[in-house]
Amino acid sequence: MYIALIDFPVLAQDRATVLSVLAEGAAAARAMPGNLGFRVMIEADRPDEVSLLHRWADRGDFDAYIASPVFAEMGRQIRPLMAGAPVSLRMQAQEDATVTG
Repeated sequence: MYIALIDFPVLAQDRATVLSVLAEGAAAARAMPGNLGFRVMIEADRPDEVSLLHRWADRGDFDAYIASPVFAEMGRQIRPLMAGAPVSLRMQAQEDATVTG
């Protein structure tokens, strides 16, 4: 599994626009081959930062997403609204267990 965690700051007046763009882009990314999850998060105590958590079957599927029109369009709309540079942590992961309940 390939995981990407992206954090970036956003100004309060731009948050709703950013979240709207990400909601649309997340739906498209989730439909892409190899996508295992795409979450958009804002922590209650850090409302000025947006976090994305992507899970992909492998690095090739993630690379296809990065090269896709979906990624390009989200970037075109969101980058001008970022209040600072994004930080992206990308990693290979091996699932150990899925625990329910």
